[in-house]
Amino acid sequence: MDETGLELGTATSETTEVAEEFKPLYQVLAAYARKRHLVPLEDLEPYRDRYVAWDPTGTRGIASTERLDDLFAAIEAAGYDVGLCPQEFIG
Repeated sequence: MDETGLELGTATSETTEVAEEFKPLYQVLAAYARKRHLVPLEDLEPYRDRYVAWDPTGTRGIASTERLDDLFAAIEAAGYDVGLCPQEFIG
């Protein structure tokens, strides 16, 4: 059970077959899926109508842009690997 009282899946890279080269991405996405919903809605207001990149834990926005094409450069400028930062559009 997590902080919200919901039962979360327990799949990990140890219990789910994941190719070795995809384990870092799998771990990032699993952390993002577990934690992203914990960000309060009011904290998302500054990101309305923007593309947002989250840190690999999914708990902190590290970059936001109006255009998706600009997001990758913003992620790299923040010192993160583009492939390990979940991204989404906040509408």
